[in-house]
Amino acid sequence: MKGKRQIYKKCLKLAKDIAKIRDKYTCQRCWAKTNIHWSHIINEARDHRLAINPDNIKALCYNCHLGRRHKDPIMASEWFNEKFPWRYDKLRKLHIEYQKLWNISLSWYEEQLSILTERHKSLLKNQNKSV
Repeated sequence: MKGKRQIYKKCLKLAKDIAKIRDKYTCQRCWAKTNIHWSHIINEARDHRLAINPDNIKALCYNCHLGRRHKDPIMASEWFNEKFPWRYDKLRKLHIEYQKLWNISLSWYEEQLSILTERHKSLLKNQNKSV
């Protein structure tokens, strides 16, 4: 059986891959298609449950990620809320709910890994059909 950390890393990789496909490898701020980074809306350190949620990950180019997001996180949150209000509201509500929970169990991570794996497979299958 794998430990929580190993499963968490697999979940995070799948969540980032799902976000890459969803965002079409394009910066969601300036629409650049080169030097793309993957950025959390609610910081990974603040909420490990949300860290593996693809809705909490967005594509940003190097300049938008390090030059804007990290230099002015308040402005970055306001921008995201204006552009994707439904996602921001959903993430904020989930974050509040998750704060009530104390520990993340191994079984919760295993369940998330299963869900993310199926979602990823489905996206890859649909992506291959459209090519």
